Amino acid sequence: MHGAYPELLLREWDGYRTEFGSDSIRPGEPISSSVTRNFEADVLSPDGFNDEQHYVLIVLSHGGPDLENFKFDSSIGCLQAASVFWQVADGLARAEDWASFEVRECSVSNSLKELTGTAS
Repeated sequence: MHGAYPELLLREWDGYRTEFGSDSIRPGEPISSSVTRNFEADVLSPDGFNDEQHYVLIVLSHGGPDLENFKFDSSIGCLQAASVFWQVADGLARAEDWASFEVRECSVSNSLKELTGTAS
């Protein structure tokens, strides 16, 4: 997609943040004054994106809670955490290599964890 971030999605994002809280930056919100300076010459829409901004929207089924709020099993939590780490690291490395892109905001609050049973 490109251009202004859809108003419907901004409202949904605001509703989620109000209900659950979020440390993430609202789409189009400047991260810092240095980022804002990079866009001074651009004409920005109210959501902070100019007409040339490109971004990707990925719609997935509910993937479970984010890692920041996930409760690991008390008896095997260390193994679960190690498994999650290696699955995320491997998945990101493969995706970055395949699509020639770089993940810039990978954190525990935007990584989801869902228990799916035992590994095969």
